[in-house]
Amino acid sequence: MTGVPTALGHRLPDQVREFTLAHSPMPEDFVDAEIDRYIALPGQALGYLVGQREILRLRNEARARLGAAFDIRDFHSAILDHGSLPLAVLGQVVSEWVASAAGNRGMDSSA
Repeated sequence: MTGVPTALGHRLPDQVREFTLAHSPMPEDFVDAEIDRYIALPGQALGYLVGQREILRLRNEARARLGAAFDIRDFHSAILDHGSLPLAVLGQVVSEWVASAAGNRGMDSSA
């Protein structure tokens, strides 16, 4: 459900509910609870989106720097093994992982 209410703009909750039920396999009770949650905590969706975009940016940067040596499983470990982190710290963690992965593979990590 992430992003559906924000994607719909200034719609009324009933309009969001109708749209979501028509365009997703989620049960009605779940949809109702999600809509209530988004109304009560509107910043949560924004937080998820900002985090998602930063993780995708970090992944693309790591993939570009490591090339064929990039392993999505190792990337997932790099971002998940440290638990919940501020995005700036996550960026440092990923940079250190890229440098280490590049060094372990005999690559120039400054590329």
